Amino acid sequence: MTRRTYCFVAITFSRYRLHLIAALLVGTMIPVAVARGNDGASAPFNVSTPGNVDGLKNLQAQVKRVLSDILPAVVAVSSSAASSNPAEKLPMEGDRFATGVIIRSDGLILSQHHVSHRGAYDDETGLIVWGKSGDHVDVILHDGRHVEAELLGAFQHADLSLLRIREPGTYPFVPLAEENSVSLGEWVVKPGHPGGYQKSRGVVSRLGRVVYHNHVNVIPDCMITGGDSGGPIINLNGQILGINLNSAVPRSVSLTASTVRADSMLAFSTVSKIQEQMPTMLAGGVPRDIDFREWDERNKFYREVPDVLPSQSWRNGEQVTGAWRNTTLGTQGCVVEVLGDRYPVAYGTIVGSEGWVLTKASKIGNNPRCRLPGGEIVSSRVTGVDAAFDLAMLKIDTRKLQPIEWSSKQTHIAGTLLAAPGIAGKPVAAGIISVPAYRLKGPFPKLVEPAPLPAVPAPLMPEILGKPFEEQGFAVSFSTGRAAKLGIRPGDVISEIDGRPTRSLHDIFTILKGKSPGDSVNVVLTRDGRRVEHSLTLEPELYRGDTGAPSQNFPALFEHDIPLSPEECGGPVIGLDGKALGITIARGAYGCKAIPAAAIQPLIDALKTKRSAANEP
Repeated sequence: MTRRTYCFVAITFSRYRLHLIAALLVGTMIPVAVARGNDGASAPFNVSTPGNVDGLKNLQAQVKRVLSDILPAVVAVSSSAASSNPAEKLPMEGDRFATGVIIRSDGLILSQHHVSHRGAYDDETGLIVWGKSGDHVDVILHDGRHVEAELLGAFQHADLSLLRIREPGTYPFVPLAEENSVSLGEWVVKPGHPGGYQKSRGVVSRLGRVVYHNHVNVIPDCMITGGDSGGPIINLNGQILGINLNSAVPRSVSLTASTVRADSMLAFSTVSKIQEQMPTMLAGGVPRDIDFREWDERNKFYREVPDVLPSQSWRNGEQVTGAWRNTTLGTQGCVVEVLGDRYPVAYGTIVGSEGWVLTKASKIGNNPRCRLPGGEIVSSRVTGVDAAFDLAMLKIDTRKLQPIEWSSKQTHIAGTLLAAPGIAGKPVAAGIISVPAYRLKGPFPKLVEPAPLPAVPAPLMPEILGKPFEEQGFAVSFSTGRAAKLGIRPGDVISEIDGRPTRSLHDIFTILKGKSPGDSVNVVLTRDGRRVEHSLTLEPELYRGDTGAPSQNFPALFEHDIPLSPEECGGPVIGLDGKALGITIARGAYGCKAIPAAAIQPLIDALKTKRSAANEP
């Protein structure tokens, strides 16, 4: 999970949690859980793992095609509370809108109960007045038109809802897939309006794979946040596999996610569950009774450590990112790390052979140091800053460096595959263009405000699950990531760490909590009746799914879903031809913002001599 090239070995602990993620415009999502499938050698391409650039090109073609087909059917849905309050002017955009998808040509929209039917608090009665069948809400179509939709029925337990556009017409739609047709490892796209509807940005798309499913839940490894509520996951045949549900995922899923840069994951209600409730919802029914049998059944599945897609096959697992290696090797020597007191604060992109480096201005000090591709740490100085783009030019003296090669492509198409190379030329992570390049009007900052300093990394915790074993130790029932690579496997009984008895995950966490990255610990375990000892050096936990600082708007940008940390902004993102499409400049809650190459290139010479517009008097 780290983005630095360390010689550390480590085991990692899950940050699993069963809290419910609230959409930005609503209260909580309500939990529940699709049928198992095979991932055999003869599976169609949409469940296969690309092994090389040709495989990635095939995947890219499918993703682009399906997005062009389905995006016109993805809409923004306002809450019934906002739409029904005459005293409150309905905003044209913002976080009162979440997501829905048209599933029939007559304008039938599938969304979530807490999006379209959520309650409004009535000051006079002191009660929550829920949206009901026949109420009207505002819907924004893909082309930006506002239309009224009538609420039909909803099913609160599975957090599903239906509504229909009132204006007669023939609308683009995405059909539901066949029931129980999902496959483990299947590639999916997640369109939606994270953070609420934004006209300048439009629909945001993210790529993922199905990493777990049973007969009521599907879980992909897409990046998701508030405002995505009500949105679907769609297979590469252009069919809906599920609708957002909640963040209650099996522990083995969340544990594996921590090893492959997957965060903000949600479970989705399956087509089977949607079809089961469709007649009631079409008739306008909104049942409130909750049947807890499904909750109990889901929890049983989750407790049994269910089958999960192997970590190497996840969207950013070793197999998928490995397909990029020959492409990113061309960037070897083109990326540096910009250092703070102890740890990296940003990446830098080499833009001139005589030591010119572009990086994120708000993350660096006046005299930053750079770690070069060979590992040498050298001093540098800031020669120019563009506050609007949050870019700074650094000069490293008398160094022959390898500049990045810029792409000549002026268009950025949603679904284009891209990767972020690291300092050694290896892919840090990969993803797709989520939003094509667009421009904003401003005003934009004229001064750079320093971003908060990164927190000192904590040591990674063990990527294992298990339970106490007869007062003898902690019996491992599941291991993944670095823990599995180090040889810790199901059936092992860990008896002590650093000489301290270990009987539970809590014990392990307590023992390692006071440690620092770089510390070594001794692990004693029993395997098949034999005593085994490991000496482990703890690796720092550098990747975090937070933004590091509020993300500003920029004069020109495109968005992508590569899960980078704030300390990895400032580096290039490249396409399948190995050329840089732009520089990642900010991490957000659902992806990253990048400055297009066409906007960067005219700034380079000016920033070498402080002639950027932001610095002129």
